[in-house]
Amino acid sequence: MEWALNQAPMLQTPAGKHDTTARLVLVALAEAARGTPPQAFLALATIRYKTGLDRRVIQRVLDRLAAARVITAVGTRGDVTIYRLNTALRRPDSDREAIDREVEESRAKAAERQRKSRASRTQNPHEDTMSRTQNPESRTLSANVTHSEPPRTGKGTGNEPVPLERAGAEAPAPDSPGVELAVVKPLPATKRGGKDPAKDKAANDLATRYYEAMRKQVKFMAVREVVRHALNTFTEQQVFDALRHMATHQRNKPLTRQTLLNAIEQLEGHASAGDRPSTTDQRVAAAQALKARLASNGANVLQLPTGDLR
Repeated sequence: MEWALNQAPMLQTPAGKHDTTARLVLVALAEAARGTPPQAFLALATIRYKTGLDRRVIQRVLDRLAAARVITAVGTRGDVTIYRLNTALRRPDSDREAIDREVEESRAKAAERQRKSRASRTQNPHEDTMSRTQNPESRTLSANVTHSEPPRTGKGTGNEPVPLERAGAEAPAPDSPGVELAVVKPLPATKRGGKDPAKDKAANDLATRYYEAMRKQVKFMAVREVVRHALNTFTEQQVFDALRHMATHQRNKPLTRQTLLNAIEQLEGHASAGDRPSTTDQRVAAAQALKARLASNGANVLQLPTGDLR
């Protein structure tokens, strides 16, 4: 059995691969071999039971083993052939050396792939740390996220939304505690499709802050593309407010061009709602206008109430 597993020559298929089927049949013969030199008296049905191979496959394998002189037919008993195992034949040491060489080459290739992967992550900071430094002149954003204070929402599980912050502000916005804003001037308009370094820088900074606020669970390049498209229509301040709103109140909603547009329109609608006159004010103004028009025409002027008209 030891000879059949480790020392017997390994036959090759016509394709140059190891003949594992022949190895399996040889092990079955070696298990039943007795005497010196060892001889195996094993029926084809028994070999089929041990190996699970088809009868014709077993017969072809026995012929290949005999042709390679690994086994030799020495007689028959009934309809069963007796085979002698030629244990003097040994597998060359080069077979093991070739296997060891393949293992080393495989390890070297794996190490090279890992090295290239690390080098690629180092060259692209957006895929790894997404670190940014503060530059007041270029209106960049600073990631000042600390954990010195207890979380403001939830039970302190660490999954609370991280507020977007803009460097250089003096006081937090009244509707978003802890979120600081700076006055942002509208970016100069450029031709559609043209490159604007200032707009690209602003898009990169806003995308970086949103990427960090979402705990790096979004695709940075996709976020930057959406922000860059929005800056073609809206100011940097409007886009920043919308990103802050989505990172705080709509974390489960994916950031797309449409969702960002909806957030901007929603914030703009809330901002302008307080400036529109109420229905009562509109009715009073209409009554006063009618009174003035009647007076200018010399007609009898009705004394209209100035309070709420219902």
